[in-house]
Amino acid sequence: MNIIVWSDFTSPASYVAQVRLQHVIKALKLNDKVNYQVRAFQINPNASTEAVETNAAKLALAKDITLAKAQQYFERWKKQGQAEGISVEAGYAYATNTLAAHRLVAWIQSVEHDNAKTEALVDGIFKAEFAENKNISDHQVLLDIVKKLGFDVAAAQEVLTTSAYREDVLNQEASFRDLGSYHVPVIIINQKVLEGLQPRQAYARALDPKAGEFVDDYLIK
Repeated sequence: MNIIVWSDFTSPASYVAQVRLQHVIKALKLNDKVNYQVRAFQINPNASTEAVETNAAKLALAKDITLAKAQQYFERWKKQGQAEGISVEAGYAYATNTLAAHRLVAWIQSVEHDNAKTEALVDGIFKAEFAENKNISDHQVLLDIVKKLGFDVAAAQEVLTTSAYREDVLNQEASFRDLGSYHVPVIIINQKVLEGLQPRQAYARALDPKAGEFVDDYLIK
């Protein structure tokens, strides 16, 4: 069973969708039956590598509203994250450049071919962005994640200090545009295209049509 996930690490919807899909796969006991691929799309390929303004601060400036009011806009993502057992503090996050993070994911998929390791790295980067509000453009932040997961730090550093896997990321983005979509997440399950954050049942039905009506009963709240 083939699953392709297009996402970006500055997209809270991508984070929630990724974890929600993982929960449904686990609930349906399909972990060993899926071929899981993560592909890149940069929402803003020209984003700075420096963490200057939070998402809420940018919104407050753009809309000429208070920071507190801007922060309220991101509360919906906090609630969506809580429903999946994760912390999503999108208002306090920095929408920095994600090319390095995507290159690192392309690397781990190339050398390991292991769904669990790919998911662990992706989850670690998302957590750094939205739970810890770190600058995921910072190579040291990424290397700390790699080290914590027990992956090859020297190999990861070699990737980050060169242009390795850059073309892979750009090709993935080109393939995404060929779908006719410019917004993430997009998840393809058995050739069924699911755009945006979907309810659990949508992922369940794509994975197993018979499970769609009762998948919520399987999931740990």
